[in-house]
Amino acid sequence: MSAYEISPYLQCGVGFGLFDSAAAMSAADLVIADRNGRDCPIELVAPPFYDAAKNIPRGLPPLDGMPD
Repeated sequence: MSAYEISPYLQCGVGFGLFDSAAAMSAADLVIADRNGRDCPIELVAPPFYDAAKNIPRGLPPLDGMPD
């Protein structure tokens, strides 16, 4: 994991990671170790996973699939 933090908006952890191969990205049960050494399941999603259009600060509805 290259970078990880809790997103107060998404109400979950978000991060960036680097895989050794495309095959590693297709594994069924991906987990990472958190800061305390506990295994945590992860889900791969396509970027952007944030409000790229900056609708929220402008008072507009968030992008499709984002929490209200």
